[in-house]
Amino acid sequence: MQLYVADYLGDTRHLTTEQHGAYLLLLMTLGHPGGSLPNDDKKLARIAGCSPSRWGKIREDVLAFFTVTDDGLTSKHIERWDIETRRRENRPPLPAITRAFVLERDGYRCAYCQTTDGPFEVDHILAVALGGSNALENLTCACKPCNRSKGAKRLSDWVAA
Repeated sequence: MQLYVADYLGDTRHLTTEQHGAYLLLLMTLGHPGGSLPNDDKKLARIAGCSPSRWGKIREDVLAFFTVTDDGLTSKHIERWDIETRRRENRPPLPAITRAFVLERDGYRCAYCQTTDGPFEVDHILAVALGGSNALENLTCACKPCNRSKGAKRLSDWVAA
């Protein structure tokens, strides 16, 4: 299972240390080949390394990252990371001349926070993992902190967070 730290932290900074641990243990179980998560609080508590009473206290915040059905739990993150992994395997790197053009075109100014202090990266406004392309109109200058924080999120989702 790939873990994109910037994407993970961008989504989970509000969790407590205990909630991070439980969430990661659940993700690792789900991300293992053939892995699945039951819709059963006793089993989820055991997988998360919690007593049933502790699980009851952190359950709501942790399960907010999952889709819960009668059949079990699924994770949009695992699905997104799988899509990203597949796309990255077949995605050629952005040419250096394109990177230089975008940074120059945008005046070495972050499109998100407006800083002129680097380092700068070229960001896909709509991430490739979400169907974006390397077209110039989908590329923008972003400072490293903004780009890493945004990750593969839609701009509207990232700004709302």
